[in-house]
Amino acid sequence: MELNRILGPTATRIRNLIGWGRLHAVADAADDIHRGQADFGTGPRPEVHEGMARPQSYGYASRPPGTIPCVALYPNGNRAAGIIIAEGDVTWRIQIEAGEVALYDDLDQVVHLTRTGIRVESPLNVTIKAGQTLRLEGNEVHLHAHTMYRWDTNGHGQVWHPTSIDTWQIGETPGSANPISPPEIG
Repeated sequence: MELNRILGPTATRIRNLIGWGRLHAVADAADDIHRGQADFGTGPRPEVHEGMARPQSYGYASRPPGTIPCVALYPNGNRAAGIIIAEGDVTWRIQIEAGEVALYDDLDQVVHLTRTGIRVESPLNVTIKAGQTLRLEGNEVHLHAHTMYRWDTNGHGQVWHPTSIDTWQIGETPGSANPISPPEIG
């Protein structure tokens, strides 16, 4: 009995160090750290925590689209001061092989470092922008377009459609320019 009285508070703190729960909402990072609302436990009255710290690794940011499972750490077993250390949901997870790495989201957008190369895929638009030089290099370079292919270099360019090619050349000699505008003007 005496041992239980002495060790009881320590045993409670150890049990309270880690919590498995559900992350419901993540707020904008107004104070440089994301904060979330999560609940822990089951039954009619789960333990709900507002404003739980949700630190992120340098160079990586995420914001879950809805309720997902999470793991929280409670320093010293203090359930009022939890930190969300991991979250994830198998709903959107992609299959990867040992040694591979992937970024993915709920819209089927993927950046996948595979064992044979890098795959970037999106059902939406993809933009690659460089402030200086963008270089594509390889033994073979393939560009494929289904409905339109467009290029422009300082006012000279073409738009290729399945049935026609439009060309523009701005500013060479009077009367030599086509009556279409380059993409950044039109």
